[in-house]
Amino acid sequence: EELALFNSGQATDPLVLSYQQILQETQRLILIFPVWWADVPAVVKGFFDKVFLKTLAYTETKTGLRGKLTNIHEALLLTTSTAPTFYLKYFCGNVMEKAIIRHTLKGVGVGRGKWVNFGKINASSAEQRQRFLSGLAKHI
Repeated sequence: EELALFNSGQATDPLVLSYQQILQETQRLILIFPVWWADVPAVVKGFFDKVFLKTLAYTETKTGLRGKLTNIHEALLLTTSTAPTFYLKYFCGNVMEKAIIRHTLKGVGVGRGKWVNFGKINASSAEQRQRFLSGLAKHI
């Protein structure tokens, strides 16, 4: 049923409809998730696929997408990873910046984006994790 409605940009899932309403009313989007295999987890990709539907989030043009969620002035991606952040940026293609912020979020009309990652979280101490959390205040 969902697949049949996809091309028309419609959804029947009440949770999807609720998320869409929130997205139309917000000015700032904060996404929190772990980095898996140098990419977003499938559940986050699934959120984009199910919620960022055309007619709500974008329209198709001859040259690409025209984003419609222009009310969202900023998106903040807060992530954790076992890989160091520099490794994700310089050796794994910088997926968060290039694919998520500059493509997906920009494609649906989000203004600017920022990625903040806690790398090597598996080797961190409780004190390091607390410092990271305390430092998030300047971003939030």
